[in-house]
Amino acid sequence: MWGFRFNPGLGLIDALTAAEVKTFADKGYQGTGGSIRTPFKGHRLRPPLSRHQRSVNRAHARIRACGERGSRRWLSRHPRGTGCQSWAERTRRAAASC
Repeated sequence: MWGFRFNPGLGLIDALTAAEVKTFADKGYQGTGGSIRTPFKGHRLRPPLSRHQRSVNRAHARIRACGERGSRRWLSRHPRGTGCQSWAERTRRAAASC
């Protein structure tokens, strides 16, 4: 999932939720629901984020960074459309290696 935008109309969120897969997304997916986890979002007209909210955002960023790094690493070696059958498995391994 890392590094790719998806269309909520395709049922991907429902499929991830049904499979109980935790998915860490950026703030753009806030309010999507299901098993999509997003960081807390600050706003200039609201009070600043609490210490707890900031620590949750840092933890969320650390988790996403591993996936982003694994995805970038994999895609730099294997461009999309090369016919690789095990793209998901190799991306998972690359993310796990960080």
